[in-house]
Amino acid sequence: MTNFTKFHRANPKVFGYFCQFADEVRQVYKQYGVAAVWERVRWHCDIDTSGDQLKCNNNYKAYYARMYMIYRNCPDFFQTQDSLADVYNFTDEIEYWKGTHGKN
Repeated sequence: MTNFTKFHRANPKVFGYFCQFADEVRQVYKQYGVAAVWERVRWHCDIDTSGDQLKCNNNYKAYYARMYMIYRNCPDFFQTQDSLADVYNFTDEIEYWKGTHGKN
């Protein structure tokens, strides 16, 4: 299990925030920078987390960007660079997230 998989499964609210904020931006822009969405997710996680603070590692930006583009079927929304995330199969993680949030 990769570090991303462990983080995603332990913190499903992160992808929920990511989708919420990226969806808002998609209503206005055809393309956008993942860093801006990620920083907003990070801020919300810092504010909404009680106890130990959730650390949103920058290494996961590429994974969340690609997972979002697959989940929402918008392959060019985030500009990407070559990454280990390019070869990751997000199907299981999307299904896991749907299961934790009752989404279809």
